[in-house]
Amino acid sequence: FREPYAVTKTAGDKIVQRMIARDHLPATIVRPGTFFGPGDRLHFGRMAERVRDGKGLIVGSGRNALPFVYVTDVVQGLVLAATVEKAVGQAYNITHDQPMTQEEFLAAIAEELGVKPPRRRVPYAALYAASAVIEQASKTMRRTSQPIVTRLGVKLFGTDNRHAIDKAREELGYAPEVSHREGIRLAAVWFRQRQADAAPQLVSVK
Repeated sequence: FREPYAVTKTAGDKIVQRMIARDHLPATIVRPGTFFGPGDRLHFGRMAERVRDGKGLIVGSGRNALPFVYVTDVVQGLVLAATVEKAVGQAYNITHDQPMTQEEFLAAIAEELGVKPPRRRVPYAALYAASAVIEQASKTMRRTSQPIVTRLGVKLFGTDNRHAIDKAREELGYAPEVSHREGIRLAAVWFRQRQADAAPQLVSVK
């Protein structure tokens, strides 16, 4: 996918692979899923805000698997990759092998926030085409902020993303400990507290 984030991430992965093979670099490549949790404003925060405000959208059928993994499980994978001797020279996917669908994930966020789950659906192809136009317009106008919708975002939320972690389980002893449902509950606690802290306080003057 010809998008700066994906291109540079792939290039870095390939460079390290070559250095491992050619220079015997004692490195381990970790390929984490899209992690979320308390403090995550990039993914969970944005989704929660849209769901809370009744602006949540389901891209396509909503039955596609999302590649999310709770942040502490990513940390677990990183620690194992850095400490297990046989990990040197290897590459591992660090994510969750029991993903929730897009529709399930958004519905779980809505339940935790006490609002109705998203019902509006947007065809994947139409939203992807629109995002390309919006990205180009943003580039032409030299905007520094991220476009409201991007092709990468549409791909992340609208396509099926499943990644095997068998190798990490067998060689590292990696095992996801936080279910998506529990992770959403924990992240929602942070989100609600953040909203409460940001709310203006009423002062009574007598």
